[in-house]
Amino acid sequence: MQKFGIVILVLSFMGWIATVAQPMKRVVQYDEEDGLPHGHVTQLLQDRQGFIWIATWNGLCRFDGYDFRTFKPQAGDGCHATTDRFRDIALRPDNQIVCRVDEDYFLFDTRTCRFRDMTPEEARQAPEEIKRYRQSRRENGVFVCTDHQGNQWMLADNGIRKICTDEQRTERLDINPQAQVKCLFTDREQRYWVCTKDDGAVRVYSPDGNLSGYLGRDGLLHQAYTCFGSPVYSMYQSADGTIWLGSKPDGLFRIRETSANTFKIDHFTELPDPNVYSIIEDHDSRLWIATLGGGLCYTDQPQSDHPRFTAPAGYPQDAAQKVRYLHITRHNILIAATTEGLVVARIEKNAQIMRFHLHQRETDRSESLSSSATMDITEDVHGRLYVSTESGGFNRIEDNDLLTDHLTFRHFTANGHQLPNDVVMSLTPLDDNGMMVVGPHLVTLLDSTGKQRVLDARYFLADYRFSEAHPQRLSGGRWLNL
Repeated sequence: MQKFGIVILVLSFMGWIATVAQPMKRVVQYDEEDGLPHGHVTQLLQDRQGFIWIATWNGLCRFDGYDFRTFKPQAGDGCHATTDRFRDIALRPDNQIVCRVDEDYFLFDTRTCRFRDMTPEEARQAPEEIKRYRQSRRENGVFVCTDHQGNQWMLADNGIRKICTDEQRTERLDINPQAQVKCLFTDREQRYWVCTKDDGAVRVYSPDGNLSGYLGRDGLLHQAYTCFGSPVYSMYQSADGTIWLGSKPDGLFRIRETSANTFKIDHFTELPDPNVYSIIEDHDSRLWIATLGGGLCYTDQPQSDHPRFTAPAGYPQDAAQKVRYLHITRHNILIAATTEGLVVARIEKNAQIMRFHLHQRETDRSESLSSSATMDITEDVHGRLYVSTESGGFNRIEDNDLLTDHLTFRHFTANGHQLPNDVVMSLTPLDDNGMMVVGPHLVTLLDSTGKQRVLDARYFLADYRFSEAHPQRLSGGRWLNL
């Protein structure tokens, strides 16, 4: 069952290891229906990369936590093994696996995934290398192997069995009544705001995680459950401390704190479209508004009682009406993620002379966008820009000149093996040059070398559905997600 709510990820980014919370034991059985090549299993081990290797009577099998892959000597590969009955395995210090296939010994290189014959001297030493390097121990007549996470693997009838000591790696911030979260926001006071779609509620939490109250249209934080009355899809805090709420379909709200937990609220609906998806302030204190139907607009009077919202004359209104997200780079370049492509322009003092470039997926250019339906934009600590898409993974802009007519994009996709899925809801840079990639049901952590860790229902111990709300960093290396 899919769950709505808030997940607090507790992550240490040195090695993507989760902080331990409550341990829970469970037993998992794997057999041929799960991908094992044979039900008769003879030995187990774990290599330094964390892969589990399984010796079976139908080849050597590798398990990465999700899928089984089987390796067998092949005709013409130079290995003289005549059967696939693997009877014993052990891991040498050089990360090669000593394999006993029937009564003969062979070596398997875990880097190249190829088998080779042993030299006569290696073959003489092989039996001794297998007491010495065997990882499993015999308990009650059964071979048992303990992996790096403390889980126990053992041979079972018709397969293998894993006894897991699962760690509750996340905390769930319950939302009652249950509703889909559309916006997460952290203000300068380190309060975090949680906005839900179904009930139009805005919850405010103190930095320590306690619920401060529910924002009402009267500007007060109520202790009892109170609906704000409009589904909030975006939030932004401008340089003067004003907080802006973008709603769908009720336009824009301006809230200014007059005293502790008391706000003055102004409501603006005279926009090109009432569905506000993103808000951002430029260096001249103008406020830019992304709408899902009316394109882009701005106001140079954000603090006026009656601010006027204007569409820039050069914006490609007909081609890019549905704007999902706005980003302004450190070099004062405005980028808009739209359902029809990426729109880029230098911000000018006179917004009416701004020149906009629309970038889309091109049939004959592989370096163009992987998908025109863009979702999100983020900039890492090195100033590199990334764009997430609805169905083409995410892209990194490779050009230094963002105002060129044909930007070059590097694609990170499932087809390129960087992602498990090409639907990317949001992107968040991490401290060590990594990236948090949020999909509809998965969170993928990518480090600077491109290695990935996928956090799925087995990690969360629940099937969550994530939204395009940006994860928010909390204290202690924690992240607020969903």
